[in-house]
Order: sequence, then C-alpha cells, then structure tokens
Amino acid sequence: MWALLTNPGHSDSFGDDGTSYTPMAALLADLSNRQYAEQLFGVRSLSTFGITTAPSYAQTNGHDFVRIQYDPAKRLFHVIYDEWISATRNPPHRMACSRECESDEAGSIIDVYVVRLMLISNRKAEQWDEREPE
Repeated sequence: MWALLTNPGHSDSFGDDGTSYTPMAALLADLSNRQYAEQLFGVRSLSTFGITTAPSYAQTNGHDFVRIQYDPAKRLFHVIYDEWISATRNPPHRMACSRECESDEAGSIIDVYVVRLMLISNRKAEQWDEREPE
C-alpha cells in the first residue's frame, strides 16, 4: 500500500542527499498540506515522485498518474500527466501532457493536473471495476 500524500516521509526521502533535491523536498512538503492530499497517494521511484488515486501498484488499473521530476543541474521541474490506457497495453499508461517549469510554478501546475487526475481517474476506475470478472 502506498502512503497518502500527507505522509511527511515523501518529502523526507528527497531531503536525505544534501542540497541537490531540496526543492523537490520543499515542493512535496507543500503538496502534503493541500486540501486534496488526504485523497491521493504518493510513490517514489528513483528520482521521480508519482501522485495517483490508486492505493497500491496492484490497483493501478484505471488510475492516471501525475509524475514529478526535478533536474538539479537545470534547477527545473518536469511535471507529467500520465493517462491510463489499458491493462493489456505495455506500458498501460501514456504521457498525455507535460510541463517543464521553475520551482515557483510547479505547485500551481500540479494543482491543475491533480484536478484532472481526480476527475478522470475515478471515472476510469469505476468503468474498469464494472468490467472486471467476479
């Protein structure tokens, strides 16, 4: 099971390497206080952080992702919206849109992507659940 976005461990995990990922740690600390944070899950994969409505990897069918990457060399964030396509497609997600931005823009871009995530992912998950055999 993935931890809720409110979990301080998400930002702490990017603060362990000194200063290069400090902007990522700060962004995740800020996101953990957003109104939607108690409804979403977060997962770290290497230097990428994902936000989703799926509570675990096993339950990702029908759920979109917002991925956040930080490039310390450029001091830029890359925010990506990954759309779930099909359980039979490999990979089951595709990039629907993305933005490269500075630290001061990242939060507002993520907010917009999260609105889409919550509206679309929940609908897709319901449709997927209706198709699953019992």
